[in-house]
Amino acid sequence: DNDRATHSFMCVNGCGRYGGRQGHTFEPRSTDRAYLRSVATCEKAETYYYSCRCGEKGSTTFTPPDAEPLGHANPMVEVPAVAATCTKAGNDAYWKCTRCDKAFGDANGAPIGDLRTVIPATGHGVYSEDSGMSGQTADGSLKWTAYKCQNPGCTDYYMKLTVAARNSDGNLLSGVTVKITDNAGRVNITGKTGSDGTFTPDETFRPGTYNFSLSGTLNGSVISQNATVALTGGTASGTIGTVNAPGTPSTPTTNPGSGSGSGSGSSGSSGTCRYCGQTHTGTFGWLIQFFHNILYLFRR
Repeated sequence: DNDRATHSFMCVNGCGRYGGRQGHTFEPRSTDRAYLRSVATCEKAETYYYSCRCGEKGSTTFTPPDAEPLGHANPMVEVPAVAATCTKAGNDAYWKCTRCDKAFGDANGAPIGDLRTVIPATGHGVYSEDSGMSGQTADGSLKWTAYKCQNPGCTDYYMKLTVAARNSDGNLLSGVTVKITDNAGRVNITGKTGSDGTFTPDETFRPGTYNFSLSGTLNGSVISQNATVALTGGTASGTIGTVNAPGTPSTPTTNPGSGSGSGSGSSGSSGTCRYCGQTHTGTFGWLIQFFHNILYLFRR
């Protein structure tokens, strides 16, 4: 006799002895929750695992004959159209089931068709100079030119900066080291003012707060200036100001070198050249002074 519950064979003569055991026999027999494979969804009925009389669960699944899908929610919810922007995705108007989020073409569950549930962001377009967002600080120590994205509705912009190094007399100073940083550590730019006394980094700047450090030497004197300026919406909060150099005619900032310049009597006891207003130092300072003295005499 075959005992299927214990998978064993017993002698039919009543001796009570058992013979060999048989394997599991899996069948679609039970819809008990212990054998549940997947719950019902809007479009699919629930499924269960096959099982053996001994209680073991199999790997094959089945759908009970009376099981049905839940069906999509009624009513569905409308998703309005949203235009894609430079940085955010958009979508066409469509409807969706509130239970499973499947998209449809209308409230009656029509296929979505060509309607787009996601329209990728367009990315920024051409940036053009915007005079309304460009400007400079009151003292002219910092100028910025703004370039704005020309895509409709986009307000994104960046700036090109120009730093001017001036002394207390308002004269522009060349050769001044300019360092620009931000508190987040993303910006760390260093350069020097050119012959026109300004420094324009190649990098572009986003609205934010920046630290400016100006340093160098002028006729043997150390000069420096530190300032923090916030740039946003075409306006500046703060200014760089003037470096702490003594009032003097505009002159390049250089290290004076080991030798001192020498000139003839017409240069004056102060060492300032009467022809160009500068003090000539360095190895060839005396030679430049000599020729400038001659030019000064001819000019007179």
